[in-house]
Amino acid sequence: MKEPLLEVLIYLFDQYAGNEFDRKDYPDKITPEMSTSGFHPEELEQALRWLDDLNHLMGNFENISRISGQSVHIYSKEEWRRFTQRSISYLLCLEQSGIVDPVSRELIIDRSMALEEPKIDVHEIQWVGLLVLSSEYEKKQQLLRMEDLVFHGYSEWKH
Repeated sequence: MKEPLLEVLIYLFDQYAGNEFDRKDYPDKITPEMSTSGFHPEELEQALRWLDDLNHLMGNFENISRISGQSVHIYSKEEWRRFTQRSISYLLCLEQSGIVDPVSRELIIDRSMALEEPKIDVHEIQWVGLLVLSSEYEKKQQLLRMEDLVFHGYSEWKH
């Protein structure tokens, strides 16, 4: 059975967060463990591509001067179709509370769309937000706040 991409990303985060691994070593080190856990090699490859794309996008955003804190995102028709109202409200609350800045917001929206899920709800925003913030080394405080929301059951955070 094929696992949703987000489940593979969550597994990788749980197992390897904070542990650097060389992408060329993954077949020998990660693939057997993931196979034992029920994942297929192509699922791992898709998850690693997703993470590579995140790193590439982050590099592009580094070249952009600071985006105004007052910038807004205009959702496309496809985004409106896939994001639930709750997820849009939740992402707005993350931004208003200072956990997510405009650059992180754009990365979260892009990487959420890349999950290819038919609907993107709060659960997806939480985990993609956590993955994005964990890749932005200078945002340690925001990452800790996001971890509180994800790991300590604050999914019904007022939004």
